[in-house]
Amino acid sequence: MRQLRMARVVRLVCAFALVVGAGCRSPAERAVERVRADIAAYAKEPTEAHRTDVDADFARLEAEIAALRAKAARQDRVAHERTREQITALERTRDDLRADYLRAQAHAVADAAEKAVRSVGETIGRGIEEAGKRIRESAGGKENPSDTRPPDGAP
Repeated sequence: MRQLRMARVVRLVCAFALVVGAGCRSPAERAVERVRADIAAYAKEPTEAHRTDVDADFARLEAEIAALRAKAARQDRVAHERTREQITALERTRDDLRADYLRAQAHAVADAAEKAVRSVGETIGRGIEEAGKRIRESAGGKENPSDTRPPDGAP
């Protein structure tokens, strides 16, 4: 009986530790994770909704950086230096995330351009096929109608 109680207590403590550990992330860390997740979603499917999400996430991240700067301004020298290091690391992470986002945007533009060029090529190809078909039909089905032969008589 005592072992059963002890096992329940251990499970309860472990569950509590997991919940507390998950909640221990700072708002800035949560903002960074959200930016990463939304950039990944944008890279997978570059929609306007995903772009808006990423832009909002960056705004939240900037707000967290500003809050840390305000906190650092109110702190004593030792705490100020520690917070300043956090700010510097967060700014570096933000810059890396911006670069990731720009790469995702460039990739989306390149994909869109490739699709557009492919579409134009297909349209031109269909137009050429249609023109060839009309020429054959107007020539009465002949492969080399006489009026389309070069003047030197070569086929």
